Amino acid sequence: MTSNGQAVYEKKVGNLDLTAYSLDPRKGVDDLVRLVQLRETPINLSQAAQQRPVIAEFGSIDELTLNILGGRYEVPEQFRDLRQRIEKSLIQEGKTNGPIIIVRDPINIPLKVKQGGYFDFQATSAEKEEVRDIMQRYGTPVTDLARYLGFGYFVTSGDGKEILGVHRSQDVGIVKNVMSLNGSTPAFDNGFYDPGFDFKGYFTRHIEDRMKTDFGLEKDKYSIGRGIFMDEKDGNNPIIVWEIQTPLSAKEIAGRVNGNEYVIRKHPIIYALSNNGVYDDVIGSLVQLPMYPQTAHVVDTFVKPR
Repeated sequence: MTSNGQAVYEKKVGNLDLTAYSLDPRKGVDDLVRLVQLRETPINLSQAAQQRPVIAEFGSIDELTLNILGGRYEVPEQFRDLRQRIEKSLIQEGKTNGPIIIVRDPINIPLKVKQGGYFDFQATSAEKEEVRDIMQRYGTPVTDLARYLGFGYFVTSGDGKEILGVHRSQDVGIVKNVMSLNGSTPAFDNGFYDPGFDFKGYFTRHIEDRMKTDFGLEKDKYSIGRGIFMDEKDGNNPIIVWEIQTPLSAKEIAGRVNGNEYVIRKHPIIYALSNNGVYDDVIGSLVQLPMYPQTAHVVDTFVKPR
């Protein structure tokens, strides 16, 4: 069906309802139906949890601090030729080597990080077959890669009655063309080196920017809850997932960013899974969705009774 010119598709999944809202006027109901095909084999949450182990929990963003290491991350020697080629290709695409936060071992709290560049990550991304081949040939451990710290957002809308997801586009850096959660990558700031740096303020402003840009949510329209830090066993994308709560419904949010070309390039579809507060119902529906398995584990971690 369509609502105010926006394609909308509703599907019963177990005991709950999934609603897909197209933000892209070029994607109609038929496209939504094609994307929301339930799995023949449910997601194995235990297996996904092994790939995304929970390392720590922050009660609020006030608790997030970083241990800043000196120097700059350099790719291992066996990746240098690849990095040169990738740098040349990315520059031709108009990309820049922006400063990123690289997590270093051993992983504990506060996180030990140092500055790296976006090209470093692209040249060591474990999602690339060539990178995995180099790792196997040289016995390179994941810990030597540019482990790019990202943020994820577990958004509950409609005063907790919905769990909000997105369909990540083909144009994003990682986890492409799949149902998942929205995410972002805060930049490394030179101010990190200053004693007493306001990490809470810095990361709060980053989240404010993402919520406004990606969902049309002003800072008085949502609250930031707890955060969960998760590593990636066989990859180099450690994340902190923040709980975002908004009284606005998914329908209202989709209406705010409908037709926004910037948002469409990130996620052309917003999903809302109804949440009746019954854990077994939520998980029973979740594992049937065509969702990135590690994302399903993230959602499970937030909705599981504590």
